[in-house]
Amino acid sequence: MAQDETQGGEKTGAKPSAPAAQRLSRIARNVRATVQLAWAAAPRQIVGVGAITVVYGLIGPATLWFTKLTIDAIAAKPTQWSEPALLWPVLGLGAMAVVNKALGSFVDRLHDIFSDRVWMVAHKRFLLHVANADLALLDDPSWHDRLTRAKADVAWRPYNLTITLIHSLSSSITVVTLLSALYFLDPPLLLLGLLSVVPHTAMKLRVNKRFYELFWTTTRREREHDYLVDVATDARFAKDVRAFGLADHVVERAKRHSADRLEHKRRLYRDANRGDFLGSMASAVILVVAYLLIARGATSGKLTVGDVAAIFGAFTALTGQLGALLQSVARVDEHASFLDDYFGFLAIEPTLRAPAHPIPLPPRLTSLQLERASFTYPGQSEPALTDVDLELRAGQIVALVGENGAGKSTLVKLLLRFFDPTTGTVRFDGSDTKE
Repeated sequence: MAQDETQGGEKTGAKPSAPAAQRLSRIARNVRATVQLAWAAAPRQIVGVGAITVVYGLIGPATLWFTKLTIDAIAAKPTQWSEPALLWPVLGLGAMAVVNKALGSFVDRLHDIFSDRVWMVAHKRFLLHVANADLALLDDPSWHDRLTRAKADVAWRPYNLTITLIHSLSSSITVVTLLSALYFLDPPLLLLGLLSVVPHTAMKLRVNKRFYELFWTTTRREREHDYLVDVATDARFAKDVRAFGLADHVVERAKRHSADRLEHKRRLYRDANRGDFLGSMASAVILVVAYLLIARGATSGKLTVGDVAAIFGAFTALTGQLGALLQSVARVDEHASFLDDYFGFLAIEPTLRAPAHPIPLPPRLTSLQLERASFTYPGQSEPALTDVDLELRAGQIVALVGENGAGKSTLVKLLLRFFDPTTGTVRFDGSDTKE
């Protein structure tokens, strides 16, 4: 079974506070697994969304270029609106608007279908893994912690990570085009545009890591909270709650868990707001310097009116697209970190190994034997069965009698190979059930 870290003496799953290189490797692995999952779910939708994304990435820069040409043409004081220097840029602006509007509605519907397909495949894999899990795993609290985290991720993160990667492609195309335009018009603005988005993004990545650590460390308390809510509201527990006067205790304990999580989130968001403010202030200073450079170029006559308009538009669009691109990086980091729970859960191996070449069962069994079979449940120190010898012949009627906890159900579970004995052997017609 997959190795788990421990916390307070109990298995809780892989810790999020791994070294940077190991964390980046895990993120890359989860991104690759998510893309493979999405491709298996909807290859045509991915191709369609990708193609449209490339077009979207070029609309912004093309619109800016047509805007520059239009302003320069107007500044030249044309005598007729139909002069080619003015007419063609205006028609280009109209074409960009039509393409942008037409693609918008189509993309929304395509995303909706894509989301459902990815969710269906991811959810099916999750359900199959849970349905086929060994009983030994079902008795392991750490397995349930990992199931809870994986269940929270499967509904939306695979789709969102895939879409974020596609949007990153669009932003990358736009950024490269705008950087080329800025370098051609005024090279220093290229560096300032890059620097303006770094502070805010660095803060976002830091918050992502802390938010996942909070989610990871509170999983078990969240499961207990959900259980307490069930006890307080489910009719199955109503008699016991009232008979033993447990209502106040159950409600107060659930309330403490909620209050504790709320306090952790409040502190986290307070620090995030402080970081966002400082990052935004640093970005604003860089933007002011950039705008002063643009103003100096305009007053010195180095730039035309169209150049100034294009630079302002390009620089504003660049900072926006760079911000979107780095935000996408932050979201990829977030989704891939959380999806480590989903893919890690699917990677948990069964405790019962099927033989490579199993011995076929005979058409009719003649005997079942337990030979010095002992068994201890996972996480327990006392054995449920110790050195049991038993032989059952075909046609016999045998009753298993004993007090609660004597091992009757455990013995049947060994015969059905829900578990393998800790020591000893279970045989069908002389063949070990492991074979």
